[in-house]
Amino acid sequence: MKKPFILYCITLIAIAPVCFSQGKPAKAGKSAANESMVGDLEKSAWEAYKNKQADAFKALMSKDYYGVYPEGMKTLDTELADMAKSDLRDYSFSDVKVVFPHPKMAVMTYKAKVQATADGKDISGTYNCGSIWIQQGGKWVGAFHSEAKMQYVETARLGPLHVGARPRRLHQLLVMRIARQLTLLAGLAASPVLLTTLKAQSATPTMKAVVIHQYGGPEVLKYEDIPRPEPKDDQLLIRVIAAGVNPVDGMIRSGMFDKEGKRAFPIILGGDVAGVVEKVGSKITKFKAGDPVFAYVSLDNSGGYAEYALVTEREAAHKPKSLTYVQAAAVPIVAMTAWQALVDTAQLNAGQTVLVHGGSGGVGSFAIQIAKARRAKVIATASTANQDFLRQLGADTAIDYTKQKFEDVAKNVDVVLDSIGGDTLARSYGVVKKGGIIVSLVARPKESELEKHGIRGIALNVEPNSEELAEIGNLIDNKKIKVIVSQRFPLSEAIKAQEQVATGHTRGKIVLKVGDEPK
Repeated sequence: MKKPFILYCITLIAIAPVCFSQGKPAKAGKSAANESMVGDLEKSAWEAYKNKQADAFKALMSKDYYGVYPEGMKTLDTELADMAKSDLRDYSFSDVKVVFPHPKMAVMTYKAKVQATADGKDISGTYNCGSIWIQQGGKWVGAFHSEAKMQYVETARLGPLHVGARPRRLHQLLVMRIARQLTLLAGLAASPVLLTTLKAQSATPTMKAVVIHQYGGPEVLKYEDIPRPEPKDDQLLIRVIAAGVNPVDGMIRSGMFDKEGKRAFPIILGGDVAGVVEKVGSKITKFKAGDPVFAYVSLDNSGGYAEYALVTEREAAHKPKSLTYVQAAAVPIVAMTAWQALVDTAQLNAGQTVLVHGGSGGVGSFAIQIAKARRAKVIATASTANQDFLRQLGADTAIDYTKQKFEDVAKNVDVVLDSIGGDTLARSYGVVKKGGIIVSLVARPKESELEKHGIRGIALNVEPNSEELAEIGNLIDNKKIKVIVSQRFPLSEAIKAQEQVATGHTRGKIVLKVGDEPK
């Protein structure tokens, strides 16, 4: 479904008035007079939309697109018809910048802070915007290109509407196309310095990535070309060779963690990556370009389902030497989850007993091995087909949950690691000894049950920790932990990978193969 105000943003961003005087052609470069007119000219377009004045808004457009997109006005009519469905309540501009690639052309960038609703959804926020204006018939008019939108907008902030790949590049290429056409028609020279700059910017590196532009099932995953990110001072840019696939990816994709709809689209999924450091920010001290790494990518950074990903030092560690990149990508999230559940939270010690539900899965398989490395006794549950697998991982007792109740076997345990929830969690309270603890990955243990049995309980929130990830890497290199990869898919088949994970019957981890390993 279209989002009217979002469509408006895209349309307006493409044609919003830029700073010039009406009538006389502007000279190449900025001027105080031109700058002073930005507020009035921008306001005229935004006010027209705010007041749903389609004719006034349309009058600001060019009717001659210099051969760029002849059908633009027809499409514009369709989009302006959506005015009635949106509500632009307030707006303001800041950081306005104007350049003139041609005496009859101006390009403006600015920030627009808006309060607005589209289809009943609040999409208020601050957007990075841009526009192109050309001089035509003695006045300045907006140059609108419907197909590419000519947007210089931060599309990630525009909600669920997909407006096409590489908006910056499309915008910059169209700037050059219009400028060249103006030069041919008017016999005037465009600014060679700016056009050279725009040409260089239009070649901004891109990458393949799997992104979502709205929440939903696996079908919302899109394999696209998007701009390659650049690291900030405290970030590393990793060339991703492999990315792990986790159940939490599906939860993020479905919108489970964004009930209020505040997170910006598009979103790159994937919290596990393994690859090679491509570039580091100025504040990075522990890594350098060329280092093999694996990392737990937080939601604050770009995800792992891409050819490049951004991480901070607290999220990354040097890759275990004994692992391939595909194996290393299977480690971070599940291993960190198991570690923080058993070591940090439960403080599992030698001689204690832990019950691991779902022992054959990603978290479970690491939990069993971490517990054994700490010389604890392990009871683990899995289906019939995975009983031998549990024992191979080191479980002292393997329970087939399809044939017997775990509470008939596990009694007076010190720790329960729950990754199932529901009835499994409800039946787990009674198997923990007084003073013991239940750590759940999927639900908050009930206080009434905890008090009744004299035990503790916690719903775990996993956090990136480079020191702990490095310690896990050492256990792997010292052969205390084996990494199990059950299947791998190419990045383009992320949908299949997520569908397989969603079955809940995966042994070990599923990994996306993204790039080539170094020779």
